[in-house]
Formats: sequence, structure tokens, C-alpha cells
Amino acid sequence: MNLKTISGISIVVLLLGVVSSSNHAAYASGTNDSIILKKDLRQIMNDYKAALDKAKAEFLSSIKKANADAKLAVQKGIPMDEINALTKAAITKARAELKLDIQKAKIEAKSVLLQLKAAVDRNNPL
Repeated sequence: MNLKTISGISIVVLLLGVVSSSNHAAYASGTNDSIILKKDLRQIMNDYKAALDKAKAEFLSSIKKANADAKLAVQKGIPMDEINALTKAAITKARAELKLDIQKAKIEAKSVLLQLKAAVDRNNPL
């Protein structure tokens, strides 16, 4: 699976897991929670996608930089074992940062969705 498929699946799972099965409107009327209620589900999803796209771009940039550094090191005559170790460390760090960025985006989106759901539930008691 590529990163785009994984991010799409995680968005769907995130939205399905948090939003209740009843048809709550994202814009609940008559509330004081104006900041939370101004965000509809589409905006939350777009923010999440933007965070994932940014994380992916940073990851790809880190990989390109590691490769460029490796090429430069080869030109300088640095031993291949050392170059491989440095490149592997840079790529491992980039992967870890990507995972953290994705996790952070999920947490932020879930937090906003939970706040939105709570605000809607307060104004639409069963």
C-alpha cells in the first residue's frame, strides 16, 4: 500500500470511529462553542490531509537530502561503509519523523472531532 491509500483509509476510519451514527449537523445552532462548530467535517478532513501531505513532503525532502549528501560524500572519497551508515541513519530518522507527524495529525483530527461531537451532543440531547 502506498502512503496515499493509507492516509485515505485512516481518514475514513477516523471519521467513522468518532462521528456517531445519527445525523448530527456539524453546525449546531444556539451554542457558545463557535470555534469548534465552525469547523465542519470536510474542513477537519482537509486539515488532516494537509498535515499528511506536509509530512510526506518533508519525508521525501529528507530522503532527497540524504541521497544528495551520499553523492557528495562519494565525491569527497569518504568510505562507502561510513556513507551507507549515515544514509541509513538519515532515512531511519526521516521515517520516524513521518510516523510521528502522521500520529500527531491523527490525534489533532480526533481531538477536534471529539470536541465537535461533544458540542453537538450538548445541543441535541437524545
